[in-house]
Amino acid sequence: MVVKKIVSHLPPRHLDDFLAISILKYLYPDATIEYIYPQNVPSEYLNDSGIILIDVGNSYDPNLNNFDHHQDLNINSSIILVLKKFFPEININNSALHAIDIIDRFGFPRAESEGLVKKDSLLVKRIKTILRIEPNEEIGRIILNLLSQDLDYSKFVERLYEELMAKGLTQKAQEEIEEEEKIYEEKLKNIEYLNLDYKGKTLKITISNQSLSTFHSRFFEEKEDIDILIERNSMNEENTSIIVNSNSKNMQVAMDFADDVLAKNFTLIFRHKTGSIRVISEDIQIFKNYIRNNFKL
Repeated sequence: MVVKKIVSHLPPRHLDDFLAISILKYLYPDATIEYIYPQNVPSEYLNDSGIILIDVGNSYDPNLNNFDHHQDLNINSSIILVLKKFFPEININNSALHAIDIIDRFGFPRAESEGLVKKDSLLVKRIKTILRIEPNEEIGRIILNLLSQDLDYSKFVERLYEELMAKGLTQKAQEEIEEEEKIYEEKLKNIEYLNLDYKGKTLKITISNQSLSTFHSRFFEEKEDIDILIERNSMNEENTSIIVNSNSKNMQVAMDFADDVLAKNFTLIFRHKTGSIRVISEDIQIFKNYIRNNFKL
């Protein structure tokens, strides 16, 4: 089979798609890598088995090399789907892969509650660094070697990070992250905080004209009383993202609010199956004006 392209979504990247792209690049070194907006996948890509779709396309069809799982929580994450077809010798039930799969489909808190992972600042820093590195065939080879061992999640990340560092691939990524840290701190100064009454509860909402992407987990840890973050979408600035804090004590009311507002007044273009993330097609200013005009603040 001739593979022309490996196609995935624009940043932010996640560990499952990073791993999948890397091992496919190892398998098909001549294939180009293309990143696109998830809602703009050309129909011809979906029907061309020479184009492998990772985490985009809203379709899981291994015969056509479509490996998206976001449309169904019961479908494993992309790294598992790719391994099943292209690398059946890898045990997809090993500890690291199981943790990666649960984190991607259900979130870190779920994996933590199942005892699969323990969050620490060094682990988070290593993952962020890894995800800033461009996938290539050499990284794919390293990943396959590590996946052939039954490492737990933390040890897998540690070993992958160390091998990438030994090859001199982490320094540039770390410098970029340090710069992003400064930008993140500046973004926080411009966030708007609102208290909104809904269904007898007071929801604490933050609105940002810039995306806090790659810092969402940190933001909710530092602002644990926040129920919903509304921000300009990181992949398409004309869209708006609504992110519900999955650890909020008002989570269900926040979910209801997000769904009620979206279903009645805006064009929903993406809803994560966990309900924690929604993307609407309207600009954030339109959404902000709607909230101000229709809810008691």
